[in-house]
Amino acid sequence: MLPNYALTDLIKAALAEDVGVGDITTSVVLAGGETGTAAATAKEGFVLSGVDVFGAVFLTFDPTLVFMPRGRDGHWIAKGAVLAEISGSLASILTAERVALNLLQRMCGIATMTRRFVDEAAGTKARIIDTRKTVPGLRALDKSAVLAGGGFNHRFALYDGVLIKDNHIAAAGGITAAVRRARGRIPHTLKIEVEVKNPAELEEALHAGADLILLDNMDIAGLAEAVKITADRVPLEASGNMTLERIRKVAQTGVDFISVGALTHSVQASDISLNITETTGDSGWTGEDREATQGDAPSVNATVNAPEKQGEGALQAGEELDISLLKARLRGFTIGSPLHYFESVDSTNALALKLASEGAPEGTVVLADRQTAGRGRLGRAWQSPAGKNLYFSIILRPESAASWSQMEMAKAARITFLAGVAAAESLRAFCPDGVEIKWPNDVLINGRKACGILSEMRAGKGGMELVVGVGINVNIPKDDFAVEHRETATSLFEETGRKQSREDVLCDFCVHFQRWQGVFLKDGFEPIRRAWLHRTDMVGKNVRVLFGKEIKEGAFSGIDDDGALLLAVSGGGVERIIAGDATIMKG
Repeated sequence: MLPNYALTDLIKAALAEDVGVGDITTSVVLAGGETGTAAATAKEGFVLSGVDVFGAVFLTFDPTLVFMPRGRDGHWIAKGAVLAEISGSLASILTAERVALNLLQRMCGIATMTRRFVDEAAGTKARIIDTRKTVPGLRALDKSAVLAGGGFNHRFALYDGVLIKDNHIAAAGGITAAVRRARGRIPHTLKIEVEVKNPAELEEALHAGADLILLDNMDIAGLAEAVKITADRVPLEASGNMTLERIRKVAQTGVDFISVGALTHSVQASDISLNITETTGDSGWTGEDREATQGDAPSVNATVNAPEKQGEGALQAGEELDISLLKARLRGFTIGSPLHYFESVDSTNALALKLASEGAPEGTVVLADRQTAGRGRLGRAWQSPAGKNLYFSIILRPESAASWSQMEMAKAARITFLAGVAAAESLRAFCPDGVEIKWPNDVLINGRKACGILSEMRAGKGGMELVVGVGINVNIPKDDFAVEHRETATSLFEETGRKQSREDVLCDFCVHFQRWQGVFLKDGFEPIRRAWLHRTDMVGKNVRVLFGKEIKEGAFSGIDDDGALLLAVSGGGVERIIAGDATIMKG
């Protein structure tokens, strides 16, 4: 991201271009003293990026405005969600609106496209990186958006990296000469990357001592051959003609990086509107005018992230959930509406199954402040004190009950993996580092369990009834864990050093779950499987798996189409394990 002074200069230049000597329309339509609030609303789902830039535009134009972000960069924002609100002078809001939206929509578009490429490459070692094919003046914003989408940055500009391309090679008289000259003139801290187009150039670049090699416009077979020739001596970057349709095959060749110009040079802006939701003062509008204006905007904040609650140190006992706020923020969502809240229950899963048998609709969430008999897999108890964590269950009703009635119990594990991906994405929003998924149903932060998931399915009168139970350690301090869990469990509070809003965490999970459920219904389990593999640290590690009274050891080689663990055992075989408990072996 740009330093503040540079961002301010960029915004001032954009405002000068758009506003010039003044906003004629606003000056002749408004009386001048009107105040109110406007909400930025997602008209489609996308990955958020640039919310702070969006606010900076308004505050640069008029420092008296009040900007309230309702979402965080890197989060998936659902259609209909409010991602920011601006209050104050309506004339200022209307005048700065276009510049603010232009920057925000572009950044969200880049982040969303990046996320699609990252998801396609999930499960491979390839990193998706950007290029210098950006809009002049907006490179820092474009590259920031790539990061928000889960990608990585290539060199920022010509001054911070050596990349010897075909024209450099032609001008220098060959690859060897170009590398030799560069090596003699740069500090030892800089690396040299060389572009090659065929195996002969690759061999020359390797012999010349290139630190990285860019494989330009090679087909899949050529990339695979280059990986074999290089044999991990230097990192390889694949570039040229990178499309969503092709990206997975490229990633599977074993290259280290895939640079994608399309992330920034041909991005489609995300669809975001800014609507006035409240007016005060003498606007001169009729009541009908104001009602029509408000009718285009959501009546409640449906986003997942209200402002973070501040305050560190000791937690206060008995902090209550704001159920009215939760219901308002989840209204209109397919997951979380309706919401049933109970101060104390035996188990949210048991109660959800009961409600499902009584006809509760798809997406119903049962939330409790405390569980007296919470449980996890293998009959284990889940510690469930009041006022600290989240305990909730989601009722799912497949559209085709008949097709699910024929599905064996193992298939329900797919929903567990979906919930695991959603939980990992949600926890990363509050604790960006150290979040990973452990097979089959735990989400860890820095190696300690922060979330557990238990899916249960049974035949009901109207078909199969599926309940997904989730427990998330939000604000429980280490000393409140049972002694035997203090070294193996953690919470967001422990990892971040501050209290987190349980309402924010729940809403965030519901948004991510709803998004991935839509992917699952449209494209099946494969995107979920790839996303899960992208978010676990187990692949390739030696693991010990306990199932029943048996113990198996081997290398974790992935999961199959049902979520079963694929264990590479000694002798070269691969065993399929449907259920069990896997731990990474030390040493």
